[in-house]
Amino acid sequence: MNHIPVFEMEKIKLRGLKVSDAPSLFPFMSRQDTMKYITPHPVLSLREVEAYVEERLAGFRKQKSSMGD
Repeated sequence: MNHIPVFEMEKIKLRGLKVSDAPSLFPFMSRQDTMKYITPHPVLSLREVEAYVEERLAGFRKQKSSMGD
């Protein structure tokens, strides 16, 4: 499998994370009250969210390559 599958139902669509999602993630990832159970340090900038997404995607690629896929 060379891609992350997309699951689409009548009212919802689930797909893989993209760097272009960063502007939508920033509002809640920058709030202390929404991130308090995840990290003591919410992000301070859109660039931090982009870096977070890039790191996660790199981790998925690394994991995928170690599985021989």
